[in-house]
Amino acid sequence: MPELDGFFNTGNYLKGADVPLGQEYTMTIHAAGPEQVGEGRDAETKVVVHFEKSKKGLVLNKGNYTVLRDLYGSNSDGWVGKPIVLFTIMTNNPRTNQPGPGLRLKPVQVGQAQAVLEQPAVAAAATPPPAQMAPPQDFDDDIPF
Repeated sequence: MPELDGFFNTGNYLKGADVPLGQEYTMTIHAAGPEQVGEGRDAETKVVVHFEKSKKGLVLNKGNYTVLRDLYGSNSDGWVGKPIVLFTIMTNNPRTNQPGPGLRLKPVQVGQAQAVLEQPAVAAAATPPPAQMAPPQDFDDDIPF
């Protein structure tokens, strides 16, 4: 019988199930801005971030938008080329109120970029002010999505 898991994990946007719990990926923002998400009656305009080396974009919720805005400003053009850490937490799905994985963003810690590339970081220290953030680097990760 053929393997079927990949059949259901399709689409243009990242989901919590795409990033294993406990894993963190340092991503570089390639593009960001409003996009039409969904089709027909379900179509909505949402803010979507696209990452270098990833086929799927991330539809931002208010919390993830706030992280990016606080780090890089409210103009999404200023986010391009900037690093961000993508990770998953367990949360309640706002539509179903059922527990499941949710994607979150956080700043790259000074000295963390290399650690994230070599081995996933599990618990990070408090977020430093933006002035102490690591400068963008060319990350050569194997991103599975």
